[in-house]
Amino acid sequence: CNAAGEEVALAQVGEPVMLAVRVCAREAVGALTVGFMLRDRVGATVFGTNTFHLGVPVGPLAAGQECEVVFAFAANLGPGSYAVTVAVHAGAAHVEENFHWVDRVLVFEVANVGRPPFVGVAWLPVRVEVR
Repeated sequence: CNAAGEEVALAQVGEPVMLAVRVCAREAVGALTVGFMLRDRVGATVFGTNTFHLGVPVGPLAAGQECEVVFAFAANLGPGSYAVTVAVHAGAAHVEENFHWVDRVLVFEVANVGRPPFVGVAWLPVRVEVR
């Protein structure tokens, strides 16, 4: 979603965006970790994080209870196509009690509008000075 909460398939380089992950517990569960990963058009991992690493506890959840985890960040990505993977698990990494994992749950494009051209998968706001 964009900063206004509207779903978008195209983000501009550097634009504030949000990824909302809704979790529904089929049975009672203790502390959860919710995470996401961005991959580029060839499947290379560009970035990933989760609530454990960010120090944000999720849960416990009762059977049938839902929660929504919203990750907000700037789309400091190079122009191109990106796929989102989401996971819900216990602990720091998905190798511990992996409850759910969805590859390519969402695909979106990034376009460079109004910024100087650059190459790569990351946009770094650079200042230059000649002395």
